[in-house]
Amino acid sequence: MKNNIIIPFLSILYLLHSVPALGILYPSSLYALLVVVLFLILTYKVGVKNIVSIMPIFIIPILNIVIIGNMSVVTIAERISGILQSLILPLLYIYIRIYNRLKLGNQLFVIYVVMTLITCITTYIGYDVFPDASRELASLDNDSSVYRTYMKLNIGGFSFIYTLVLLNILVICSIKNYKLFKKGISVAMFNILFLIIIGLVIYKSQYTTAILIYSISLLFLLAGRRFNFKYITTLICIGIIIFLVYRTPIAEKMELLSEKVESYDVSERLYDLSRFLVGEYTSDYSDLDARGHTYMTSLNTFLNNPFGVWNNRGNGGHSFVFDNMARFGILGVALVIIMLYKLYRLYISPIHNSNIYGYACVLLTIYILLAVVNPHIFTNVLMFVLPLYYLNDINKYSI
Repeated sequence: MKNNIIIPFLSILYLLHSVPALGILYPSSLYALLVVVLFLILTYKVGVKNIVSIMPIFIIPILNIVIIGNMSVVTIAERISGILQSLILPLLYIYIRIYNRLKLGNQLFVIYVVMTLITCITTYIGYDVFPDASRELASLDNDSSVYRTYMKLNIGGFSFIYTLVLLNILVICSIKNYKLFKKGISVAMFNILFLIIIGLVIYKSQYTTAILIYSISLLFLLAGRRFNFKYITTLICIGIIIFLVYRTPIAEKMELLSEKVESYDVSERLYDLSRFLVGEYTSDYSDLDARGHTYMTSLNTFLNNPFGVWNNRGNGGHSFVFDNMARFGILGVALVIIMLYKLYRLYISPIHNSNIYGYACVLLTIYILLAVVNPHIFTNVLMFVLPLYYLNDINKYSI
């Protein structure tokens, strides 16, 4: 009986910490205690076998702690805490599944959606008042006064924006499959509004990659309610052919769009991208050039050291996939493949007979793309939100 109360209570406290304005109120020592206690309880409840089943997904972060030397005790403790935090939500879903706590799963899913929606609204307002907040949050020290001010105003940063990019696919899935839910029309209207709000927040963030992925993902509003991975690969092949044939007109439209966009950062990146598409380069060292340089730095390190350098030398620092290829060489490639395979086998393959499957494959595809172009990965969307969404769907709960 105690577990029926303790785990939900601690889980809600843990989820609420992800809301910036609430998370900043948690004393660091109290939050660390919450993480450790919740992890130990869930570990005891789900058993070693279930923990071992998901560990291949976390081998790379663990290896990064082991191989990177000259870290202080505090830094090592922070890295370990980060891994424990990454494990909690996946373990929580496993607990919900094996103990058939479907009602708890639905409640946590609703809390997560409400938290995300509220943070979307406050983040949009925050970006409107502080246009550079998104980039400052990505670079400021957590103890700086500006950072804490943004947190108190409940403004989401880099991780929040790219989490929205992934969640956007599930929102589109809900719109396409609204008839599966109770009060289907209400659910459809809510998700259409949610989709618009997500788009506005992503646009205000000035993250060009996020804006482009969000814009392209809207095309799945035209897809069927149900499709498979073959459908996605076909679309990708058609998209590549269209890009190769119509590259110049696409570049011209992108250049025209760069003149219309209000954000200087987005305008500059769209212009650079339009020049890149037609094989031209800007006179200045652009952000696109800098990004490409970081990727090539890691790739060259990998090619020159196929067994890895096992440190951060020669690491571009801007791609989860390329950076770990540089660190660990061929082993890094294998670990990335194993991670993606386990994500597919554990969280997507089991739902292959549902209407969600095709959208889950799109979600994984975008996840892979983000792992290539960004240094961070957002695994909790695949390991917690997606499976809870599926439970919410098969039990016909209404949100």
